[in-house]
Amino acid sequence: MARKEKAVGDCFRWAYTYIKKHPTALLHQGLVRLPFSTEKPFAHGWIVHNGIVKDWQTMVAGFGGKYRGVGYPEAVWNELWQPEHVRSFNQTDAMVTLARQGHYGPWDGQHKVWG
Repeated sequence: MARKEKAVGDCFRWAYTYIKKHPTALLHQGLVRLPFSTEKPFAHGWIVHNGIVKDWQTMVAGFGGKYRGVGYPEAVWNELWQPEHVRSFNQTDAMVTLARQGHYGPWDGQHKVWG
């Protein structure tokens, strides 16, 4: 896969599955941009756990360079991915919202689900 190519996949389901197993984590959904890109932002789901950002692309798909498989320090991830319009969910809120929405995300209803 080319470096600038989006790793379109399973971010929303992966993040929900992670938070079900890790009650102290937070699930985030919002818009992000590819690092160093001026392209239009796209909907994404990720986890912040103990100051580390984990998502499907980094933990499963093999993206992330030196952060692949371990996650990004939160400040680094925020600088690279430039998240916007972020909504955060603790474990309980995520479970309730999934039951109410009937899908893994995005849960704000404004962005087309991709992947």
